[in-house]
Amino acid sequence: EYLSGKIDAEQMREQMHEMEGRWVTGCGACPELTTANTVQMATEVMGLCLPGASTTPGNDMEKLRQAKETGFRIVQLVKEGLRFGDLVTAGAIEDATRLIMALAAGTNGILHLLSLARWMQLEIDIDTFDRLSDDTPYYCPVRPSGPFTVVDLHEAGGVMAILKRIRDKLRLERPTVAGASVGELVDAAEVRREEVILPAERPIYPTGGIKVLRGNLAPDGSLCRYTISGGQNQRFTGPARVFSSQREAMSAIFGGQIQSGDVLVIRYQGPRGGPGFSENFRVPLLLGALGLTDVAVVTDSRFSGATEGALCVGYVSPEAQLGGPLAAIEEGDAVTIDCEKKRLDAALSDPEIAARLAKWSPPRPGITEGVLVDWHLTATQFPDGAMLQRRL
Repeated sequence: EYLSGKIDAEQMREQMHEMEGRWVTGCGACPELTTANTVQMATEVMGLCLPGASTTPGNDMEKLRQAKETGFRIVQLVKEGLRFGDLVTAGAIEDATRLIMALAAGTNGILHLLSLARWMQLEIDIDTFDRLSDDTPYYCPVRPSGPFTVVDLHEAGGVMAILKRIRDKLRLERPTVAGASVGELVDAAEVRREEVILPAERPIYPTGGIKVLRGNLAPDGSLCRYTISGGQNQRFTGPARVFSSQREAMSAIFGGQIQSGDVLVIRYQGPRGGPGFSENFRVPLLLGALGLTDVAVVTDSRFSGATEGALCVGYVSPEAQLGGPLAAIEEGDAVTIDCEKKRLDAALSDPEIAARLAKWSPPRPGITEGVLVDWHLTATQFPDGAMLQRRL
């Protein structure tokens, strides 16, 4: 509102203080489906923490009780010989993925699970997430995809209550650090607020809140959390506005150069181009602040779990730095996002893309020393977990 001239600086300060008092009420992760909460809840599904611990508010007395009980359980787990690899199986990662889809949780959760699966040498790939998205309904309208917070979700029953909705799709026999099986924990859970966790027969959408998109711009895959734009606008076509960094894109937005219907293509931000797989948070935030909601964003970078407003496609693979098709896009090319058909395409033929790439050369990295050089030289692509290729 301040950027668009609707309020002055003093009004902005007053509103920010009021929002802070209402929204950031204590310690812990912010109360929406950010990366932090997404991965915490995935951890609970995999049986790696006590039931309820992943959603308990940071300033709740229950946190102290959970911490004490966790200490006791750690000692018992050592005596029992239960190890990380006994819990983190391919089935556990699939169940965690189903939770992410049922919640429309943060897309970074998919990246972390891919990386974990690669490190554990499990048979999980991007096609696994695509399949599970098609087979898992979306039940929970939690911010940024709905009006409720993670505190509301905790009060509604938390992770195990969500799993009740998809019970027949889970590996219920899996063990957990609590000493009970996943099935036993799910059976003991209760859905206490059905406006937060909708009934099984009445999902918001019949498929998961994150789609895996492929096409001539993302032959190896990309992710779209379509629920953050209201879920209605699942198809978008517009002219490409091409930028080689988030800073360039923000300058264009501030300068009034972006119009309704545009597709912002932001490239060279992936695992190697970033380097380090930069997170695109400010561009959608700025678009929303200025009322530019009828604009799409396509990038080879990641998105924050708090991203909302515009229809956003990220994690485009292969990234532009390695000569992925995003490197061939030029200003004005028509780009189409189609979540229903799970496609991300430019109105270009394969020979035309190849001809453009034949004349292309990668930009020089913005870094010359330090650990980010390792990322620029060796990082894997998104479908391979975007990891450094190091192993003794």
